[in-house]
Amino acid sequence: TAIKKQYKILKYLNRQVSDIGKVEVVINDWGVLSLISEEFNNLTPILGRLLTKFQRMPRYTLKQPISFSQLVVNRRLWVSQKEVLRSSNLSMSEYRKFLKREGVKRVELDISPQGIEVDRKWGFKFSVYTPWSYVTGSRTCDLAGLAQPEKARFVTDEPCRKPCKKSFIKFETNNEMLPLVQRGNSIFFNNSSLVQGFVKQGTVDRTIFWFIDGT
Repeated sequence: TAIKKQYKILKYLNRQVSDIGKVEVVINDWGVLSLISEEFNNLTPILGRLLTKFQRMPRYTLKQPISFSQLVVNRRLWVSQKEVLRSSNLSMSEYRKFLKREGVKRVELDISPQGIEVDRKWGFKFSVYTPWSYVTGSRTCDLAGLAQPEKARFVTDEPCRKPCKKSFIKFETNNEMLPLVQRGNSIFFNNSSLVQGFVKQGTVDRTIFWFIDGT
């Protein structure tokens, strides 16, 4: 199984000695986090961006909406909505306590148009990814469906030909939206126009440059 393969890797990393401290391991699976917490004291778990749950909205905008509805154009409503959309599971104190008990000291984030609520007082360090933010993923894959119609986009017993290694899907619209692509069964938007303002907030001390081949 996958966890057995990861166990061997974690066991190897746990034996390594580093002059700058423990080896960092990015965690995007709760089982792996529990495994490190219980058995590998020489590893430092970093909460991966897939475990930071919040609204990833490539079509979000701060522009005033065109509407005759007073409910829509009410500025107080805008502010309240933005506060809600900036919240995440990290906004919950009990969740932060759980992460600390598991040894998490750094959290990875995706950059989003509405921003995300983070605070150094929470006791974590923060990293961000650029130029691509993760939006969503699925067990179905449109690209695999194009290359192997018999799979109908779903996982089957047949090996995948992995067309995502050679191509990707680009989404375009007449409406305002950040550049959006699908690679394999995952969708990402380009956050290049947002990264400078996000980093200037002062809560982030590590920037991770992550590229998608061909984009």
